[in-house]
Amino acid sequence: MALLLCTNPPGVKANVNGALLAGKSVHGAAFFKTLADVPGPVDMVDIFRNSAAAGGVVDEALALKPRPWVIWMQLGVHEDAAAARHRRSGSKSP
Repeated sequence: MALLLCTNPPGVKANVNGALLAGKSVHGAAFFKTLADVPGPVDMVDIFRNSAAAGGVVDEALALKPRPWVIWMQLGVHEDAAAARHRRSGSKSP
């Protein structure tokens, strides 16, 4: 699952959770199957996945145009190759 902060419309929170909740809304937060399905630019991708799955989410975020300002992984998640790709992209990380 990735939590996104979008600029269009401003401040909207969207969730990417695969097919499980795609197309639904919970407490005003929309769910999408992939990052590419989110309408409008994504400012921040907050990844709540294990280390093995985080790399794919980072790659999906880096493929967005424009790229997110920030890609964040929860504490304890380590995927060195994905982190290196993220650093080379110029996106920020907290």
